[in-house]
Amino acid sequence: MSNFTWQVAVISAAISAVVGAGVSLLAVSQTTIRQRRAESRDDARLELRRVLQPMRAKVRKYRARMLSGMKRDAHRIEGDDYVLASAVLAAADGLHPVRRWLVLRRARRVFGPFMVAVADLSPTQGDTLGSIAPLLMAQHDPSKLGLADDELRLGLLHEALVCDPGSEQVRRLERELTRLASGW
Repeated sequence: MSNFTWQVAVISAAISAVVGAGVSLLAVSQTTIRQRRAESRDDARLELRRVLQPMRAKVRKYRARMLSGMKRDAHRIEGDDYVLASAVLAAADGLHPVRRWLVLRRARRVFGPFMVAVADLSPTQGDTLGSIAPLLMAQHDPSKLGLADDELRLGLLHEALVCDPGSEQVRRLERELTRLASGW
């Protein structure tokens, strides 16, 4: 083998080794990134389920007439809905964009466009009495939310808990909460 052929073979082998190492490094890093995203999305789904589990249990008990004190006044907004809507939106942040859109759409159905808009603009942890102040301010002047007049209503959660425990609204709420907890 001539000296020139030998040098070309060594250079070709070196280039192949560098390219192969680069491709392997890229493949490993992409796999790692995908695994981390999948874990993050799984964590977000679990968090969404954890956040909604107490409300789902309460609605099941209400429907079974074991929790009659849960019935609401039709003209009173509950601050707990605002806290729960904020927690749902926070948990949905880690979901895939399509799932996040589906959760946001279902959250608007369950909590109402008004409550979701307030929770989106000013999320709360619900740990202090003043944490529902943004809800009270938005209720006083809803025009700042940029919602149309027909979107200033409360959602299925409020409507169902105004109704009797055996109503279709309560059954629908239970189904919607189950779907929302699944990330749909």
